[in-house]
Amino acid sequence: MTNQKCITSLLEVLDQRLLAANHAARNAYEAALGGNQNLAIGTLLPAERNCEDAAAILRVILSLHRHDHDAKKGGAA
Repeated sequence: MTNQKCITSLLEVLDQRLLAANHAARNAYEAALGGNQNLAIGTLLPAERNCEDAAAILRVILSLHRHDHDAKKGGAA
């Protein structure tokens, strides 16, 4: 798999993780608006994991891109 295909696949996974985090944050916000802070925090907990996953995936994407860019310039891998 080329870096381009790998990056494209990882971007799809990144999008899914960010959408899941956004969905949890929206639900938590709605619970908070309803006055239920405990439910809001409990609803938000999965977003923490999704954000951590998204950050890791983002680092991999950027690393692959930099490696590909350096390799094309003749730099060390």
